[in-house]
This record gives sequence, C-alpha cells and structure tokens, in this order.
Amino acid sequence: MHTRMIWLILGISCQAQAQSTSPLDEAHLGVQVMQITLGLAFVIAMIFLVAWVIKRFKLNLVMQGPIKTLAVTPLSHSSKMMLVELEGQQYLLGVTQQHVSLIDKLDQPVTCASPHFSSRLKQVQQS
Repeated sequence: MHTRMIWLILGISCQAQAQSTSPLDEAHLGVQVMQITLGLAFVIAMIFLVAWVIKRFKLNLVMQGPIKTLAVTPLSHSSKMMLVELEGQQYLLGVTQQHVSLIDKLDQPVTCASPHFSSRLKQVQQS
C-alpha cells in the first residue's frame, strides 16, 4: 500500500508538469515549427529548380538503350525525320504526332558529323 501511494503521488506530479507549459516552451515550439516549414519550402523549391534545369538544358538522364538516335531534322511543327540505329542497322523514320513511318532501311551506314559546342563556338569567333 505504501508503494501505491508513492506511485500515485509521482503520477500526479508528472501530470502536473506535463500540463504546465511556460511561455519559453511555446516560443521554442514556434521556432521548431518555423524551421520545419522553411526546410520543407526549401526542399520543394529545390525539386522545382532541378526540374527546371533539366527541362531548360534538355538533359537526357535516361540511359541510352539499344536504339540510338543519330540525327533529327524537323520538317514542320509536328513532324520530323529521324535517323536511328538498332543493332548496327540504320533506319530513316518519319515521325508525326500520330504516326511513325519507316522511310528507308539504309544499306550503307550514314556518318553524321555533329559539331561539338566548342568547335561551333570557335567557328563563330573566327568569323
């Protein structure tokens, strides 16, 4: 019975401490909520920033599979011709929004000279 009395007294004192909040605790809670909110806003802003950079610079983060795009020539707003390579064989494709057509299966491979940005910049500076 003596131990029951001690546990009862300790239980009442713990509840009294839990119910009494000082203004310092409330201010500390406000700071914590503000830190969490700002941290969440920062993470969301970083997600949008990374998405914008990927879209802006047209970064292709997908690994290149067995089909390689060698060249693309736009024909109109919604159509283009593509030169693709699959297992060493090159294909010329016509691509629209609704349809992809095989124009030709090339017997002899076509080499595409795609100048790098640095070489194009040197050409522009020299002219």
